Amino acid sequence: MSKAAIALAASSGFQAFTAIRQGQAQAAQYRAEAQAAEIKRQFDQKQQEIQRQKDIIDIKEEQNQILKDTSRSLAFNIASGAASGLMKDNVLNTVVLQQGLDEYLAGNRNLNLLQENYKIVGNMLDREARNEIASKEQAAVNVKNLATLQAGSYLSQGYLNYQKYKTDTVE
Repeated sequence: MSKAAIALAASSGFQAFTAIRQGQAQAAQYRAEAQAAEIKRQFDQKQQEIQRQKDIIDIKEEQNQILKDTSRSLAFNIASGAASGLMKDNVLNTVVLQQGLDEYLAGNRNLNLLQENYKIVGNMLDREARNEIASKEQAAVNVKNLATLQAGSYLSQGYLNYQKYKTDTVE
């Protein structure tokens, strides 16, 4: 057998081994990127939930303040009306109650809108993250498959070179 044929076959075998190792390394990198995307997705979800809770608390505190202010205004108006003897139609109380109720209900509408907004944004962020994870996982599979195909190509080229350059030698 020719030393050149053996060298060509060995070189092709080494190239095949290298191609597989490169594919494995690149696939591992894509899988690590997919894991990083999952960690980021979880972090973003937690951050969004924290912000949502903070916004809800802010709205509820604002609503409580509205109720307190309305109650104070009513008490003042009732006391003023009683002191002056002008409490015939309670017109002033009705206006104060209406304004307070309107502000309180606006806070409830804001709370509902806030919940819906966070739900929509959360779903969008989650979908984007899941798409990125799936993309990285698919890239890892594709890279490994390509490496295997490339290794097979190197091995078959090595076999063809071996067949082409082998010579029968008599020792």
